[in-house]
Amino acid sequence: MQSFKELLTQLTRSGLSQIYFSGEQLSDSELETLISAMEVSPLLVEFVDLSNNEITSTGAIAFAEFVKKTPSLKEVNLHGNKIDDTGAAAFFPIFRNSVHPSSFDLSGNPCSDIFVKRLALLAKNASLPEAIRLSLLKGKAEVLDLSGIHFNKIDQRLLTFFLEDVGGVDSLILSGCATGDAGVVMIGSMIKNSRVKNIDLSNNDISDTGLSQFVQRADLPHHPTLKTLSFKQNIRIGNYGVQQLTKVLFEENDVITAFDVSETSVTTNFRSIIDHECELNKEPLPLKKAVVAIRSNNESCKVVNLQWEKNMQNAARFISSPLQYNTVLEELNLGDCHLGDSGIDILSEALVKNKTLRVLALPNNNITSHGAKILFQRLQQHESLEDVNVASNKIDDEAANVIVNTLRLNALIKNLNIVNNFVSANYVNEIEGLILLNQAPKSIRILVVEIEQNYSSLTSVCLSGNSGEGYCNDSSVRLLSQALVMNKTVTDLDLSNSVVGDIGVFSLAEMLMTNATVKLLNLEANSITDKGAKRLSDALRVNASLQQLNLSNNAITNAGVSDYVEMLRFNDSLLHVCLDKTGVSANVYAKIVEAADLNKESKGVKDTLYRLRDGDKSLVRIDLRRSKCSRSLDNQSMSTLAVQLRGVPWVQELLLSGNDIGAEGCAHIANILSQGCCGIRFIDLSCNPIDDRGLGELSRGLLSENCVLEALNLTGTEVTTAGIEKFNEVLKVNSSLQEMLVPERVSSTVFCKMNRELLVNAQPKSLKPLLKSLDANEIVSHVVFRDPNHQFSDSACKLLCMSLINNSHVVSVDMSHNALTQECVPFVVEALMRSQGIKHVDLSHNNIDEAGGEALVECLCQNNTVISFSLEGNPVSHNVINKMNELLHLNGGSIALKKILLKHRSGVLTEEVIDLNAQNTSYKLTDEDVRLLCEVLADSTTIRAVDLGRNMITDNGCEMLADVLRVNTKVEALYLDYNPIAEIGGEALYNTLKVNHQLHTLFLQGTSVPEEIWEEILSLLHVNETPMRERIDMRNSQLQDINDEVQFKNTDYAISQEKKVNEEALAPYMSLNKNALLR
Repeated sequence: MQSFKELLTQLTRSGLSQIYFSGEQLSDSELETLISAMEVSPLLVEFVDLSNNEITSTGAIAFAEFVKKTPSLKEVNLHGNKIDDTGAAAFFPIFRNSVHPSSFDLSGNPCSDIFVKRLALLAKNASLPEAIRLSLLKGKAEVLDLSGIHFNKIDQRLLTFFLEDVGGVDSLILSGCATGDAGVVMIGSMIKNSRVKNIDLSNNDISDTGLSQFVQRADLPHHPTLKTLSFKQNIRIGNYGVQQLTKVLFEENDVITAFDVSETSVTTNFRSIIDHECELNKEPLPLKKAVVAIRSNNESCKVVNLQWEKNMQNAARFISSPLQYNTVLEELNLGDCHLGDSGIDILSEALVKNKTLRVLALPNNNITSHGAKILFQRLQQHESLEDVNVASNKIDDEAANVIVNTLRLNALIKNLNIVNNFVSANYVNEIEGLILLNQAPKSIRILVVEIEQNYSSLTSVCLSGNSGEGYCNDSSVRLLSQALVMNKTVTDLDLSNSVVGDIGVFSLAEMLMTNATVKLLNLEANSITDKGAKRLSDALRVNASLQQLNLSNNAITNAGVSDYVEMLRFNDSLLHVCLDKTGVSANVYAKIVEAADLNKESKGVKDTLYRLRDGDKSLVRIDLRRSKCSRSLDNQSMSTLAVQLRGVPWVQELLLSGNDIGAEGCAHIANILSQGCCGIRFIDLSCNPIDDRGLGELSRGLLSENCVLEALNLTGTEVTTAGIEKFNEVLKVNSSLQEMLVPERVSSTVFCKMNRELLVNAQPKSLKPLLKSLDANEIVSHVVFRDPNHQFSDSACKLLCMSLINNSHVVSVDMSHNALTQECVPFVVEALMRSQGIKHVDLSHNNIDEAGGEALVECLCQNNTVISFSLEGNPVSHNVINKMNELLHLNGGSIALKKILLKHRSGVLTEEVIDLNAQNTSYKLTDEDVRLLCEVLADSTTIRAVDLGRNMITDNGCEMLADVLRVNTKVEALYLDYNPIAEIGGEALYNTLKVNHQLHTLFLQGTSVPEEIWEEILSLLHVNETPMRERIDMRNSQLQDINDEVQFKNTDYAISQEKKVNEEALAPYMSLNKNALLR
């Protein structure tokens, strides 16, 4: 660098606009010389760098004067000299002018940093508002208003200077500066350690994020001075941004009293929350701290005591809201806070929801009866409050009744201070009495009121093993018993593992004589003796609700329970009595348990069981239908009943319809039926949940030889077709069951099979094995349907007939000497029609009438196998017997003849040829057969030829044929060859041919007809074979009236001789015997 002299020379001769003389140890005197040179410099000085020299304040003052007079000077660098505050202060007047250097560096000098920064800021920010420039000149500012200036154009050092370096700024206004989130974060960092009180950041495009970061960077929760903030007109700030302020900011900050977020996206509700927090910060600090502790559920905040604190009239307003949800606070003292009735109204609303507060102190708060009524009405359901202090207020009898009701409803309140009020002595005494009740053991205190109020939800009271406040003794039991006398909801009372003695039991016994709700009483492990046990027994003779009694582990002996068995006979409700770990013997205990077990059944069952035990033989019919019992019988009921029915032969009917008996119960019934002395003949199990498995269990009893059951009703059960089908196999073995009703779902086929088996059982016992043999198709050729002790009925006959159909070996059936009527005939008919092997039937000595006989005749018309059938001793006519005998004869002879005869009698015979030739048959027609055939021939108009060759027809039969041929003139051919016919038969035929001119063929070969008769017959047959002219009958004509032609040419010798021949032919048959034969 050039020397000082050279610098001066250059300045004075040619001039310099920029002067650099740094680090040359320039002194104040040399500075003055330099200043003189600069003043005469031909060129205007614009830049001066005199840094790192030896300039002091003296030189600085001189240099300041030069700067004032040199408007061209733009930059000044005096860094690193020895200028103190005095010298630095000389430069400030420079900046009062509108023209001044734009850069001024005084750093590195002994002067304060404040001076350095002020000068640098004054030089750099020429365009700042005048107020700010004046503040810089003064070195302080209460209000720093930069509104409207873009944040990017604001020298950050300016903010740092005023906020951090100088301090004293109360208000910072940056409205409309477009700070954005980044800018507001920087501002937050700047104000963190400042003492600023008010900040306006409105209309700066700040978002939720910027707001959150601003709070964090500025450490607002702990900022000691900031009272008001404005973020209005920042539309990007919404609920999300402010919803955390309560916890993040206001939990800690108790200074901020205004936080403006109007004209943003924050809703009214959230703005009101912020406003509420600001209002709270205006309240006394103890109240603020109490509210924050209550609101945050601070574990260490179990007691809040604001008594005697000043200006607490708004305490209820701010405490009530967080108190609703607090779960830690146990004691709240707002004494002397001047709350008044309005404050009590607000506070009591919060108490309704609070669940943990135990102590509430409100003395000396100008509370009247109006406020007291509101408070205590809302305390009626409070779940934790135990101690209430409303002393020294203005409460009178108007509110006393509400207080009394509250103490009755809320047994938790065990201390109430109501002194120094205007409540009358009567109410005070009643309140004190209720407090004493509430001061009883905790469990009792809670229960008594609820029991008295018959809370529907209170069904069980358990005080087992309690200690401390839950301690249960005779006094506690007395309170409980008094409350339970009229109670309708409590069913279970557990006082086990306590110290209840006989006195307590006396109270319980008195209660049980009136109470009709308690079902369980547990007094296990107490101090009860025989005296208490006896008193309980007396009460239980009257009580009709208690079901379970536990007296285990007490000092009770046999003497204490000596009348329990007798008591249980009259008590129908007590189901369980527990006497474990007592002095009661096992034998006595077992009897008591057995007696109690009977109460598990309905009263009808119990009464029945006692009658069975007593041997009441009038109990023939046990009716335990559901409609007759108080509750359904189940499987256990059947087990109990089965035990009592052992060895009881007199019970014959068991009605169990509509109960809840299942497979297990059926098993118990089966056990009853299999007992040797069981006399039950009818059981009604309808409408029970019995399925096929249950029926199977029941079957075991029916398989027993001891079973005498005759009727069983299973309608309305769940038994299916499959179950009945299996049951039918049981019926094939069982011989007692005769009637059984089953559900409609059972198929008709299986149902019919079942009914058949039942019907068999209803018959004499000898029938079943017979039917079993027949059904098995055993070789039984001769069936004897007869019982030595009983006559068989029509139903038995029906069963027999059904079995006969199934057997192919039966040849004869003897059903004589029974009580059969015409009702059995259809079954007999069906059996005979379907069993072609039966040849002999004996129905003699029964009660079959004429109609039955006619039906049997009709059957024999169709049946061709039966050859003997006896109806002797039955009320049928001889006509029926004859018809039957006729048909039986035909069945034993010619079936072909039978068919011809039946067709004829039915009017359907149309055949022209009857072939009864016996050449290829074993049976030979007899004269009796001919008689039947003659019946046909006598009326037939269609038969032209009859072949009776090779039979056993004699002269008698031949004569009958001859007689009928005298009438029947349609038969043209008759074959009688090889029959034992002799002269009489031949002569009869000869005489018939004399009058029968139609018969032209007659075979008699192989017979014994004489030759001469046979020739005469042939001559007549020849005549019958000759065609005949038209004949004129002359018998009634006068000769003189007949012309010659007629008389001699048109008459026939046969006609003229006809009358004579007829008379001669009939002469041999005019005897009486012959007439009978023809008939």
